[in-house]
Amino acid sequence: GGTNYISGATSLDNADILLDSRAKTNADNIAANVTAIAAEASARSSADANLQNSIDAINQLNSGQIYVGNASNVATAQTMSGDASLSNTGALSLNANVVGASELNVSGNGTSGQVLTSNGAGAFNWQTLNVNTSTVTFVNSAGTLTTAQQGVIMCDGTFTLTLPAASSNGLTYSIKNINTGSVLVDGNGSQTIDGDANYRLGEQYASITLVSYNSAWHIIDRQAKNTVYIGNPGADGSWRITIGSGNSLSFEQYDTSVSNWIFKMEIEE
Repeated sequence: GGTNYISGATSLDNADILLDSRAKTNADNIAANVTAIAAEASARSSADANLQNSIDAINQLNSGQIYVGNASNVATAQTMSGDASLSNTGALSLNANVVGASELNVSGNGTSGQVLTSNGAGAFNWQTLNVNTSTVTFVNSAGTLTTAQQGVIMCDGTFTLTLPAASSNGLTYSIKNINTGSVLVDGNGSQTIDGDANYRLGEQYASITLVSYNSAWHIIDRQAKNTVYIGNPGADGSWRITIGSGNSLSFEQYDTSVSNWIFKMEIEE
């Protein structure tokens, strides 16, 4: 190859160095690599600056906002909206009136005073909360009892008293005939009282206690001052045994064809 000189190299005290062609090629390659490394370092410096700017932007998220990926898969700052809100301390709060019957898969909205109960298997139902209270209601004419009247019902007169629908388990009523009239206690619609459509308190001081269960009414207790009943009082063929003066026993059977008790026999002491 030809002869080449490096002239005026200040790092070599301006000495002229004689180089052959291979040495010059190597020197050129080194210079090119140095230039490439410098360009790459500059690019990386710019990328690092951009990354730092991105980090700074993330660190400058406004109060109460969160990052959410958008349709372009880019994280964007958003303020939570809809049914909940998020505080700048990280507390998530449900807004008012956002959880209703549909969210809990409950049929309807219930009625006044009812509570939501679970069957333990993921299903929820509205139920009337049965509280043992000392409510006493006086009744002197026909009508239908309400759930708010649970407790003692004192009846004065001759009339039909209809029980409320036994749609909730545990409704409890103690009904007493306090005078000489006749009170017919009637199940609501097709609902029965121990299998019968109704139950008659036919004499003074007779009483009955009823509890609702599975859309029917069940007799828990029944009392009469001097009378024992076999069967449902007022049902055709039922018996009434009455303790009379001197401890005598009177046996009567109810006949629906005449709507009255028919005397059968008496036993005296």
